[in-house]
Amino acid sequence: MYNLLPLKVFSHRKKLRYIAGKKNISEEEKLRQITAEKEHLLDTIRELHGIMKNILPVLEDNDVHSMFLAMTNIVENLNHNFIKDDKFKVEVIDMTKTFYDPAVEERGIQKGIQTGIQKGIIQVAKNLLDILEDSTIALKTGLTVEEVKQLRADSGQEGD
Repeated sequence: MYNLLPLKVFSHRKKLRYIAGKKNISEEEKLRQITAEKEHLLDTIRELHGIMKNILPVLEDNDVHSMFLAMTNIVENLNHNFIKDDKFKVEVIDMTKTFYDPAVEERGIQKGIQTGIQKGIIQVAKNLLDILEDSTIALKTGLTVEEVKQLRADSGQEGD
């Protein structure tokens, strides 16, 4: 359901198209209305960032990337067809980057730490293969006996 959040941004398209198609108002009034709708769009994007920040811990990195990519593409389309404001596009991209980049970086750091810990545990287990039984290595490292047996088999050493 969360991957539909960028469609909230897309909902502004109908209103922008309606304003752009009006024939009975001046260009200045169209610009004023489009600018007002642009502000509503920015509010929607800020609201989505708040929602996404809360659900970020449960999302996969590709989902986060896909959601921000979809939102950015929709905004670029709306900007190109209706708003025509380069500063707006840059503002949305900057807003997205400041939210997305630190979150992804933090998750990458956490994954890296976990990978490093796991590699360290495996290295300790490998170092103990020639002096301890599989069950003792498993107990002391937190690995399963099956994992220790696989390490032993991979290293060519005989076990218990």
